[in-house]
Amino acid sequence: MGGPAKAVQKVVSLPEKIVSAAVKTAEAVAEDPLPVIATVALISVGVPPELASAAVTAANGGDMQDIVTSAATAYVGGQAAEYAG
Repeated sequence: MGGPAKAVQKVVSLPEKIVSAAVKTAEAVAEDPLPVIATVALISVGVPPELASAAVTAANGGDMQDIVTSAATAYVGGQAAEYAG
C-alpha cells in the first residue's frame, strides 16, 4: 500500500491512537491518582506545571530521563493549550 492509500490510513489511525492514549491515561490515573492530585496541588499554590510534574515524578522514584520527560511533556502540553486558546 502506498501513496494516497497510506496517507488515508495514517489520518484514519490518528483518532485511534488519541483514544488509546486517553484510555491508558485514564486507567493510570484510576490505578494511582495520588501523582495527579499532588501535581494539581503544587500547581494550585503557584509552582509552575513543568516543575510540579518533574517534582512529583522524582518523588515517585523516576529516574532522570523520566523527570526530564515529565517536565517536557508538561511544558509542551501547556504551550499547546495556550495555542489552542
